Amino acid sequence: MYKDALEVDPATIGQCTGLKDKNGNLIFEGDIIKYEPSPKYAFEIFAIVWHKNGFFMENKSSRFHLDTKTVASSEIVGNIHDNPQLLEAGV
Repeated sequence: MYKDALEVDPATIGQCTGLKDKNGNLIFEGDIIKYEPSPKYAFEIFAIVWHKNGFFMENKSSRFHLDTKTVASSEIVGNIHDNPQLLEAGV
């Protein structure tokens, strides 16, 4: 092992979606995003998940295909491994 190496749990590694949030950060499977379609609508919190035919934004009540239009109004606020409470709290 290398002197400054850190061990990574393979279960916490998510595939890159190839899309970026409104701040220019790459979005990965397992990220938690805050989606605000417009200032007049309340934001929602979603996890990024992979299903058989692509990446989706998913929470307890909704599931949407992840696309360039939705990520333009989204911001990464954490991930399901380090911040699972964000999904419960809806922060």
